[in-house]
Order: sequence, then structure tokens, then C-alpha cells
Amino acid sequence: YSLPDKMYDKKAMVAGNTIDRRIRTIKGDKIIPLKVLPYIEKQVGVLKDEICSLGFEVKTSFQTNTQAFGSSSLIIFTKN
Repeated sequence: YSLPDKMYDKKAMVAGNTIDRRIRTIKGDKIIPLKVLPYIEKQVGVLKDEICSLGFEVKTSFQTNTQAFGSSSLIIFTKN
């Protein structure tokens, strides 16, 4: 959803680049620029602490362990 096919450019998916991503807001869909982050594997608690130290608060989080993707986490933050 956040990266529609027409917006996807594999060559732009380099850590440090900024790409347009689609998000949903109360006022509807919006395109925002987001920096491509390098892949990093950390424990969920470490990720939460790191992001919260930058002024965000955990709204909710989900964890799954599937055969296709292995252990995955989705954490939704709000800006304080």
C-alpha cells in the first residue's frame, strides 16, 4: 500500500536516499518523503526504546512468526 507499483524504483532503494511513500491520515491519503533506512535486525524492545528516545510513543505493536517471513514485528508510534 505505502509504495504503489507506479512509485516503486528499485534503483532508489538505497540506504540514505529519500523516496515518496503513501500514508493514511484522518484527512485521507498523503504522499510524504521518507528516508530509506538500512536493514537492521534488533530485538523488539531495543527498537521500541531507540525510537521512543527520539520523541515517539508506542501506540500499539504486533508480532508474528510465519513460515513465509519468519519473526516479524509491526510497531505503530505517535510523535509526542
